[in-house]
Amino acid sequence: MKLKYAPWLTAPGILAALFLVFPLLTIFVQTPWTDFGRFISTDISQDALWLSLKTCGVSVALCVCLGVPLAFVLANLPDVWWTRLLRTIVTLPMMLPPVVAGLALLLTWGRRGLLGQHLSVIGIEIGFTSIAVVMAQTFVAMPFLISSLEGAIRTRGNEYDEAARALGASRTRTFFHVTLPVMFPSILSAAAMSFSRALGEFGATITFAGSLQGTTQTMPLAIYLQRQSSTEEALALSVVLLTMAIVILFGANLLAVHLPGVRPATERKPYSDHAQRIDEDALDTPLPDENKTDSVDHSKVDSTTATAARPSSSTDIDVDAEVAQRGVMLKVHIPSGQMTAVMGPNGSGKSTLLGLISGTVTASSGGVTFSQPSPRIVLLQQKPLLFPHMSVLKNVEFGLGSCGASRADARRRAMAELRAVRMDGLADRRSTQLSGGQAQRAAIARAMALDPDIVLLDEPMAGLDERSAQSVRTELERRMRTSPFTGVLVTHDPEDAEQLADFNVLIRHGRVDRAESVDSAS
Repeated sequence: MKLKYAPWLTAPGILAALFLVFPLLTIFVQTPWTDFGRFISTDISQDALWLSLKTCGVSVALCVCLGVPLAFVLANLPDVWWTRLLRTIVTLPMMLPPVVAGLALLLTWGRRGLLGQHLSVIGIEIGFTSIAVVMAQTFVAMPFLISSLEGAIRTRGNEYDEAARALGASRTRTFFHVTLPVMFPSILSAAAMSFSRALGEFGATITFAGSLQGTTQTMPLAIYLQRQSSTEEALALSVVLLTMAIVILFGANLLAVHLPGVRPATERKPYSDHAQRIDEDALDTPLPDENKTDSVDHSKVDSTTATAARPSSSTDIDVDAEVAQRGVMLKVHIPSGQMTAVMGPNGSGKSTLLGLISGTVTASSGGVTFSQPSPRIVLLQQKPLLFPHMSVLKNVEFGLGSCGASRADARRRAMAELRAVRMDGLADRRSTQLSGGQAQRAAIARAMALDPDIVLLDEPMAGLDERSAQSVRTELERRMRTSPFTGVLVTHDPEDAEQLADFNVLIRHGRVDRAESVDSAS
């Protein structure tokens, strides 16, 4: 096996592993296994075990309910000095000595604390109760969840969220149907880490909650007290604590790795030979008859309902905008019902043009106007951005549901669109089981199911082989004939422009150098 790191790193790595693992193994070696059952079945052990499980369960629930939203907020804040300070304060309990954390809680929530004294007046006591145990565990464990999850959110990025928003989903629907499922493996791992931290909490608990058997004496406290009178029982309890932590952490990581969309593409099993045959056969299958009844039937949809998908009507686009921070000043008219190819060198402003039209880029002056108000705009990119936790069919249904279509109508429309791009045979597959060409055709079906007025294409064929790219071009060309829309195609491939474009725009150095119809150019 070829090493992916400098070989000399192995020696200090082994030393570090031995330093961490050897003391833990010593506990298992020194444990009196012959009397293990008797030691862990005493009243003190049982009370401590069940109290730890119950309080840790509640504290992790609090960490997830409160810490997950905070992690998402922190991950999406601008990287300025006050956000760095906020992150430092939020994660500070991870760095504090646990006794200091307990003292802070006691001075805040204790009987004579800043807030606790007011609660005492109405008969609410927190200090030295099971509630204090939960609060101490939550206080020290939540920063672990927040720090771990925030890093995962930043690494994952917002691409799937933006794709969902482009399909018409509200921010709330996007969060619950896309963001949380996509991030669930990371949330699961972070929750397991916070559970293990809460399970081992000692200093904050004994300072804020004390050590009352059955009320506040958790496993770490019981181990500490038993060590003074019975080292064997302390070792037995330590083994239970270590085993629980290992099971929780390893189990969560094992489960997270096997969730849909988690493993990198290079580690996934390749899609089956059956899927490959479906893909190859589909490329050779004649295009569906535009007059057949299995094509999308828009007549069954109430086009007067604003939130329902409706037959598309193309729209003119007029761009007269400046984006000063990018050095871009664009002025161009994009005709309706045609495909406009936008070409030019890298960094010339092509993607900025798409951003201005879609609304993801704000002009410093000027703007974009459309011939009809509030046109429906969809974006197809190099990456299909199919939601990894959904099947192909569910991906296509998502946008329709976001726009108010009923479940039955969304299912019918989605299947019709998948048939149109010859993907109905793979409707039940996960998006991670598709080839590049299959995924891009599914993305076309998902976008076109919304009957868009404007379709923005940011080099959607760039990452495909020639055969798959030609298939995608054919699907787009067919769709332009059957349901006209205004298309804007950013490409570096002259073949894309030659086959699809009716109008060409050339951008150089942030300015429109040339804009002309294909007929006039020829």
